[in-house]
Amino acid sequence: MHKWPVLLGFLLCAFSLVAQKPFEGRIHYSVNYLSFPDGMEGAELALPQQMTLVLNGANYRMQQASALAGDLVWIRPDGGDTLYQLFDFMDRKVFLAIPTGKGAAKYRIVPKEGELTLAGVECSRRFAQDASGEHKEIWVWERYKNPLTNDFPSLKSLPLQFDMERNGIRMRFSAERIVEEPIDQTYFTIPSNAVRIDEGILQRIMN
Repeated sequence: MHKWPVLLGFLLCAFSLVAQKPFEGRIHYSVNYLSFPDGMEGAELALPQQMTLVLNGANYRMQQASALAGDLVWIRPDGGDTLYQLFDFMDRKVFLAIPTGKGAAKYRIVPKEGELTLAGVECSRRFAQDASGEHKEIWVWERYKNPLTNDFPSLKSLPLQFDMERNGIRMRFSAERIVEEPIDQTYFTIPSNAVRIDEGILQRIMN
């Protein structure tokens, strides 16, 4: 008789994994800067302090704003292999098309014990562990699928706290507010007034 609760718990767990679905709505994250390259200390004052992730199925839109770079938007329509970066440049709205691909994961995801509540959600703990044994801690919402497959291709669930590194700057994103709501498809389209610019041409202009 005592085996039935164990079996029932196993079946419920298996069902929850099968029933995992994409998130639709907005997740607002705080951005905490953990480390900078030499000479860039204090730069966080000019960098984004908030990030908003707008999700609808396989579509995602990431929005940030900073005193240094203004509004920055990344769009990946329908889980495709191209990421579009939109920003203002020389008084015009421009965008870059960046191929992403879906290469093999450089790490494995390891479940770990632990509890953390973020934005009212009880999160599960994961380690993203590379071949050397080094790991990054990720806290996930198991109810929903992971939309950030370019950054975390082996992760199955929606990350609510995670670390990323860009240009030597290490950042931690932590969910502060979650709004589940219908999201219109127009959030994942390039504005008609935006002009495509080649990355090589942009680098020559900047130099």
